[in-house]
Amino acid sequence: MVEIVKSLARWIGVATVACLLAGQAVAAQGIWVKKEFNQWTEDELKKFMSDSPWVKKMDVPRSTGPETTVFLPVVISWESALPVRQANIRSRMGQPGDVPAEAKSYLEQAPEGYVIRLSGLPADMVAAIQGDPRAPQGSILKIGKRQIALKGFGWAQAVTAAAAGAATARGGRGGGAAGGGRGGPGTDFLFTFANDAPIKLEEGDNVEVVAQFGSLKISKAFKLKDMVIDGKLVL
Repeated sequence: MVEIVKSLARWIGVATVACLLAGQAVAAQGIWVKKEFNQWTEDELKKFMSDSPWVKKMDVPRSTGPETTVFLPVVISWESALPVRQANIRSRMGQPGDVPAEAKSYLEQAPEGYVIRLSGLPADMVAAIQGDPRAPQGSILKIGKRQIALKGFGWAQAVTAAAAGAATARGGRGGGAAGGGRGGPGTDFLFTFANDAPIKLEEGDNVEVVAQFGSLKISKAFKLKDMVIDGKLVL
């Protein structure tokens, strides 16, 4: 009888630990796994669009004088990744509800490469970059020992929580798929990198986005393991 009680106690202990670990795993999953995107709340959407495996904020230093430096808050996002495209649709919906019929084809369409969006640069920098044909030269994706060269560059109106675009950058320069015109505040840059040789998890721990505008270099590393859904790398 004593042995039975001890065995039962050990079993209960193991089961408790297993339940705790399972609970922690669920808690660690992001909203993009735990909940359908069209049911995200505004707070959940804003959180995703500012700090998630595919979207990161960072401060970029800018010299404004001999001894003066300001820091510009910018956002870098993987626009080609399905969770980001879903977030764009949820933004346009305004509130939780049914997914619009026209949005379904957008979500099903395969992106023409790895598309990166850079948001938050001030109007004078945007205008200077748009006026410089050499501006994006040197922009790359770095993964392990491999570099993926820039395939296309363009710009579009800024994505906001209230109105997100379904823009993708296509080959060459210009206004991007969403239009947006030249210059002015609220203009984002779109970089397209070839995905004919897909990035693989075994290539490294991080993929680094490098946006180069002359002497201005903006780079951000993204953890590959955090960008996996159902065992598949989603970029």
